[in-house]
Amino acid sequence: MTYEKGLLRAAEMAESINCASGCKLPSVIASAIRAEASQPDSQPEGVVVPVECEWHLDDEDQGTWAGSCGALWTFTEGGPTDNNMKFCPECGRAAREQK
Repeated sequence: MTYEKGLLRAAEMAESINCASGCKLPSVIASAIRAEASQPDSQPEGVVVPVECEWHLDDEDQGTWAGSCGALWTFTEGGPTDNNMKFCPECGRAAREQK
């Protein structure tokens, strides 16, 4: 996936965020992401930015999970999918649990 396509996908995900009635944050985020995607040479050629942050169980005894961005998160029960984690709290990418 190219950098621009990744940004456009991130903008789509931002627009899908549900927040309180009248909340404009998702559309503001999506507009900022689209503006970045439209900038020429905003990313060096050949660089691919992942759209998802992959999560794996890091410490079973503690219930700690690690994201591919380096984030650590502890769940008292289950993992990211069981707890409806949609986005990484560290990098903001879509969270995906490795099976």
